[in-house]
Amino acid sequence: MGKFRIPQSRHQLALLPASIDEYVCGEDAVRYVDAVVEEFDLRELESRFSTVGRPAYQPRVLIKVILYGKLRGVRSSRELARACRENLRFIFLAQDEKPDFRTISDFRKYHLDILGSLLKQTVEIGVKEGVIDLKHVAVDGTKIRANASSKSFQKPEKLERLLSALEKSLHEDVKSEELEDEEYGEDDWEFKLPKRLQDKKALAERIRESLREYERLDEDKQPKQISKTDGDARFMKGPDGKRVYYNAQIAVDEKSRMAVGARVTNAGSDHGELKPMINEIKTTAGSFPEKLSADKGYRATEGIVALEEEGIEGFVPLQASSSNRIEFDQFIYDDEYDEYLCPEGRSLVYIGEKPEIKADVYESESCSGCLRHASCIVSPNSRRTLKVSHDIGAIQRMRARMDSEAGKAMSRARSMTVEVAFAWKKIHQNLRRFMFRGRAAVNDEWRFEAVALNVARLVSGRMKLEACST
Repeated sequence: MGKFRIPQSRHQLALLPASIDEYVCGEDAVRYVDAVVEEFDLRELESRFSTVGRPAYQPRVLIKVILYGKLRGVRSSRELARACRENLRFIFLAQDEKPDFRTISDFRKYHLDILGSLLKQTVEIGVKEGVIDLKHVAVDGTKIRANASSKSFQKPEKLERLLSALEKSLHEDVKSEELEDEEYGEDDWEFKLPKRLQDKKALAERIRESLREYERLDEDKQPKQISKTDGDARFMKGPDGKRVYYNAQIAVDEKSRMAVGARVTNAGSDHGELKPMINEIKTTAGSFPEKLSADKGYRATEGIVALEEEGIEGFVPLQASSSNRIEFDQFIYDDEYDEYLCPEGRSLVYIGEKPEIKADVYESESCSGCLRHASCIVSPNSRRTLKVSHDIGAIQRMRARMDSEAGKAMSRARSMTVEVAFAWKKIHQNLRRFMFRGRAAVNDEWRFEAVALNVARLVSGRMKLEACST
């Protein structure tokens, strides 16, 4: 017997199976990806294509290729085009079609809104198959790099000066072109706008959009600088330090580990994002979850109240109490006199309302001589004040739930549900940076990333079910 294997001759005529279907084995995961995408209703997308001219590539085929690429961590249009020529699994999905990188890139760019809307269809499939039950949904956010450099950020005043200079330069360029036309004549049939004009016009429009975005912001929320590349992106603290990010929000069903809601925001924290995510879940999944958990970043009162209004049992940690300060829970409310009594028996009377924070203010009549003054008030000559939220009942019920054993168990379940989804996206599916610019486009891109996560979960579940049945 020889020491080494003998390679097959390159001149062998029958190198590949007779049919594309035989390129992959029967239990290969790519077949399940193919089956899931076949269930999508793509009539709206298909209606965008015309019967005039050269026939387009099948949208369903391109979606299969792009989705499977995400599952394999292949994101570049050029890499996907190469895979459709070289990789048997991609050739199987593409049915031996060989779209070039520009076709893949343009399809993703021009139909991103439809691709993002497929999230709702994956959730419907999960509900129909009984893997999504919405008994417990975990919500969290993660920072993902925007498609903008930190060097693109400028102060609005500098952007206005740059825009003025660009418009002046454009005017001079146009005059120069007109003079050339007068001297040499025009060739309208082959006229093309000079590249220097194209580039300057595109840059000027990006700067105008950035300034418009700046004007749309509330005065108290205006950033000191804004990007001339992506006016919606913001500097935030993230895993790589303070860089240009979007805050990507996701809601994950505990039973199926599938996304039932996804959106992006350019807010640096999750503080006001709970209520929008509750509405997002309803829009995507068709109903509210029975229970919802989130980390302490979502402790804003508005979100806590929204949970109760929608009949959702919420589990959100509230602000931890300071060990060296007498906290609100130690004050007793006297309904008859509408006042609070501190642990030392001193009264805090109602002095007015703060409508901007929806709270009533109570202040001590006197804190002079109190033995616990140092552990209650920072300034030695001031008096203790309580700002009592109009929604204090919802806050106290939330605090009681989080102090219970059920609350502690739900916190553990949350971290094992939603944070695993982020690990899959960033590590296994190689999502490091968004491709598109502008919050609307990035929102659709993030929802399509959730589609890829859901397809992976559906494929995994179906493969396990088939393995058990055999």
